[in-house]
Amino acid sequence: TGGGGCATVQASEWSELAGLPVALLGLLGYLGILGTLLAWPGESGRLAVLVAAWGGLAFSAYLQYRAFVTVEATCVWCIASALTMGLLTLAATARYLVAPAVTIET
Repeated sequence: TGGGGCATVQASEWSELAGLPVALLGLLGYLGILGTLLAWPGESGRLAVLVAAWGGLAFSAYLQYRAFVTVEATCVWCIASALTMGLLTLAATARYLVAPAVTIET
């Protein structure tokens, strides 16, 4: 994008965690949420998706802070990912709160 913000962010020390690119970690996070959503039914599955989404949002917010404040650059791909994770977290929260309660009859 114009201004080189994405290149600046990607070249910073904050672009890796434990030697892995944070973009790869983000992809794995999205795939993990999708896999959990598809493979784990019921209330415990909804809770797992909710926790993963909130964890992803927290990590994304931390990375946005680092990009804006520490690196002093903006990356549209990072912002798009943060917004996507925010929407995913809203959907996961609504899904968890609105889902009908499961009752077990004896």
